[in-house]
Amino acid sequence: MKKLIVILLLFVGIPLLAADVTIIGVSSLPGKPIRIIVKSDLISNLERTIAQTTTDFKGAFTLSFPLQDITYAEIAVGLDRVEFLLQPGGKYTIELSIKKTDQQAYFDEQVLNLKLIKAVDGGVSEQIENINFIYNTFIIKHFNDLYRLRRISFLDTLAQEMAKVVNNTTDPFVKEYLHYKMASLDPVVRKMTLQQMYKRYFENKAISYNNPEYMTLFRELFAGYLLDNRLLSFDGFVQTTAEGLPQLLLFVEGDSMLKSDSRFKELWILMQLNDLFYHPAFRVGSILKVLRSLNQQSHYNEHQMIASNIIEKKQQLAYGFPAPYFNLTNVQKQKVRLSDFKGFALISFVNDNCLACEKEIRELKRLYEIYGKNFQFVTISTKEAFDSSVRFFDDNKIEWPLLDLGDDIFLLEAYNVKVFPELILLIPGGRIGMAPAPPVDQNLEYHMNRLEKMKNSP
Repeated sequence: MKKLIVILLLFVGIPLLAADVTIIGVSSLPGKPIRIIVKSDLISNLERTIAQTTTDFKGAFTLSFPLQDITYAEIAVGLDRVEFLLQPGGKYTIELSIKKTDQQAYFDEQVLNLKLIKAVDGGVSEQIENINFIYNTFIIKHFNDLYRLRRISFLDTLAQEMAKVVNNTTDPFVKEYLHYKMASLDPVVRKMTLQQMYKRYFENKAISYNNPEYMTLFRELFAGYLLDNRLLSFDGFVQTTAEGLPQLLLFVEGDSMLKSDSRFKELWILMQLNDLFYHPAFRVGSILKVLRSLNQQSHYNEHQMIASNIIEKKQQLAYGFPAPYFNLTNVQKQKVRLSDFKGFALISFVNDNCLACEKEIRELKRLYEIYGKNFQFVTISTKEAFDSSVRFFDDNKIEWPLLDLGDDIFLLEAYNVKVFPELILLIPGGRIGMAPAPPVDQNLEYHMNRLEKMKNSP
């Protein structure tokens, strides 16, 4: 099998402890792009593509790339994804296949299946798979005993079942994964309070930033802590956020549990700022200012990175920020670029066999007659739908440009198009006005007027 050239897209220099991961595989879709996608952190969930290649004419591919930590990554074939646990230095042989479904969403109309043929990773992937299988099976079988009758003895039984498959592993990731997965049952079965959970599982404990079970439990317990906290008022959090990082830190230290550990306190603040970023009580500029301060001043490298990632993630498709670039072909085979849209614009994405798309385009035709002088309209059709879209535009005398998405399928990801039709409003300068915009029958016209007024106001 011919080894394909791998395009590494790493965003920072590779740490010294990183080790190469090798994936040898075959896909049922030859000639398709293969990507490895990871989350930069488990607070912002900002995605990065760290390696990419293309399957050959037989669907075969090889990927080799450096990895620092055990990571739940996603392997993507085109736009379809499946989760995959990777160990630094691991070597994997896999098969990827596509199963069609009846879903109408473009991203979900087919399911990507991964079959792990061989894994040379110290048994980590097998142990995690066994933990998840035993846990899920046990919960389903003993749901009433655990969640209704709260029989603590069943936790011991589950722990014994887990011990049979983990085999006293020394791998810290596996041990923590199991530890915090089991811990998630304590609030329900043992009736442990938030303070008790903090003391047992978090106080003076190292933060496992890359372990999904640790971060899931952290979020489940502390995401809503501000709303139920008698010591920290929501209004106080809003006010001190507006005053800046020093005042916010002082305010949060009014809670003795958060005060005791500065690293844990900062992580909690980062989670709150991420989750409340669009809350109407906050000024976005105030949150951004605090995040930039954490990025520059935090004593913890992980928090500097998380703050930076939150800023980057929230700016994607946010009002006033640059829209993802495109360079597509129209019906006349001419290139049409994002830069061609100087003023307000309305982009519609359509797909094949989509009655809702046809209905929406007909509704947009009415708005085009009203707003065509102030808004540039453009429709982007998937490659599969382009010919039928051309006929539909001709039959219905639609006058605005129709563009062929062609093979630029990642543009759908860039605009976060999950279902069709999808609408995007742009403001002058090729910047995002609203993404997604609502359909015509859900006040699209109001938002078009609103954006015009915002732009024209002093």
